[in-house]
This record gives sequence, structure tokens and C-alpha cells, in this order.
Amino acid sequence: MLERNIMAPFSFVKKERRLVFSLNYGNIDAVLAKIVTLERAVKLGKKDQNLLIENIVQSRQNEVSFNTSWLENLYEEIILETQGDRITPLVSNPGRIMLTSSRIYFQPFNNVEVVST
Repeated sequence: MLERNIMAPFSFVKKERRLVFSLNYGNIDAVLAKIVTLERAVKLGKKDQNLLIENIVQSRQNEVSFNTSWLENLYEEIILETQGDRITPLVSNPGRIMLTSSRIYFQPFNNVEVVST
């Protein structure tokens, strides 16, 4: 919706807020370590900020391994597991690629892709 029916950029109002988070699937130490790193990145210059965030994303993606429960057949032999992108018009989606003796699989990091059957 437009404010006063005028097309204009968003306006941000800065004020003190208290945010409460409840961690259901992680521990506070792991989350705080990531938040501190991101906070440090915000205080850097644009070029250094982009490099640090890129390093954070790369290390996070390297921690993730392919979920073998996605394999169609228990007897498929895993030939290669690597990182790659699924590129479609307007979207590049990073994920893990697994090549087996009979199929090639792609598992996105963000799990937002539609799974076709």
C-alpha cells in the first residue's frame, strides 16, 4: 500500500526495540557466534563486507553434506559429491550435487525448490 497514495521509497524509523528469540533447533552459542561475525561484517567497508559475507556463506555451504535419504535406490554407488548451482531464468540456486552410478541429484541449500516426482 502507498502512504498517502504517493509512490516513494520506504522510510525507516529508527527507535529502540527489544527482540526476543526462541531457538527450537539450535543452541545459543552457535547462533551468537554467527551473529557476532555478521555484526563485525556490517562495520566494514563495502568491499571487505562482501568478502567476509562470501567467506561465511562458503564455509556454511562446505559444512553441509548431501542427504543420502534422497537416493532413489539403496544400491546406487556414489561417484562424486560437490557444490554447484542450479541455474534457471532469473534465478541461480546454490546446492549440493551428487553423481551416482545411475542418477544425478541436486539438493538446494535453502530447500525452497519444488520437488518434482
